[in-house]
Amino acid sequence: MRREGSRLTQRKISSTKHGTMGSVDQAEGTIMAEHLWSEVFTAHPHCPPAVDVILDCLRACSDCSIACIGCADACIAEEQIAELRECIRLNLDCANLAATTGAVIARLTKPHKAPMTALLNTTIAACHACAELCDQHSDRYAHCRSCAGCCRACAHACAALLEAMP
Repeated sequence: MRREGSRLTQRKISSTKHGTMGSVDQAEGTIMAEHLWSEVFTAHPHCPPAVDVILDCLRACSDCSIACIGCADACIAEEQIAELRECIRLNLDCANLAATTGAVIARLTKPHKAPMTALLNTTIAACHACAELCDQHSDRYAHCRSCAGCCRACAHACAALLEAMP
């Protein structure tokens, strides 16, 4: 990306049904990976038929983890930190679960159904709990409102993957 006046500009280099593959920084010619890793999964020798559902879940888990870490950090910066302690703790728990779930579902070779199901269900439960708690603060804190949305999207994507599992 480069700045032109007050605007950021960037040129897309490739786009597929799995999303943007990257972009070129016009000023320096560098490639910035956005979801470039999706090519790894679509080219994997054990690429399952539900690869699109898996990729959606990977993105949602990543987004949720980042949003929860950001929300926890924003909560720490708020003046009313005492009322946000439970939110901070649940944000961090949810972030860790979402990141772990992403790491586990990224392993396409011979996944075991029982631990995968347990992990997805646990992540769904954590995401629902985090979204509900963030909703309680959403009228005062925009970061909680945004985090709740990411948590709901992650829970939805994990549920979709559970349904797609053989």
